[in-house]
Amino acid sequence: MKKIIKWALIAVGALFILVLVVGIFTGNEPREIGTTAEYDDRTADILGAEFLSDYEGAPAVRVTIRFQNDNSSPAYLLESFNIQAFQDGIGLDYISLNDESRAAQNTITAVKDGASIECAMVFALRSDSEVKLELSTPTADADLLAQQTFSR
Repeated sequence: MKKIIKWALIAVGALFILVLVVGIFTGNEPREIGTTAEYDDRTADILGAEFLSDYEGAPAVRVTIRFQNDNSSPAYLLESFNIQAFQDGIGLDYISLNDESRAAQNTITAVKDGASIECAMVFALRSDSEVKLELSTPTADADLLAQQTFSR
């Protein structure tokens, strides 16, 4: 009887170690980052970008994002995702244009019950280099969910 208990404990211990090792190695696999961000029943799809000039003639980029909220509670794009644009690893400033479309105002429009809305954000450019748009979680960790790079 003691041998059976001993082998049972060894088997349980070995199984525990196997589960732990498999969990460590499978949990660290890199996931592919695409152009769609999903977080907390909300989805943001990066649709594209348009290079333009601000009202003073300085270069800018307008990015367009489709936001969908599959929750019954209202949510806004800017509270649901952290959205940043970069050039050469440096963050770009969000700016407002006088001729902004309705889509630009939609970043603070409430959406719920599976509805979606097209939103736009404009960033001032620092140079002629490519622009990288990143969407991450609205948490302190800011885990990257989606990204896309745009060139003139």
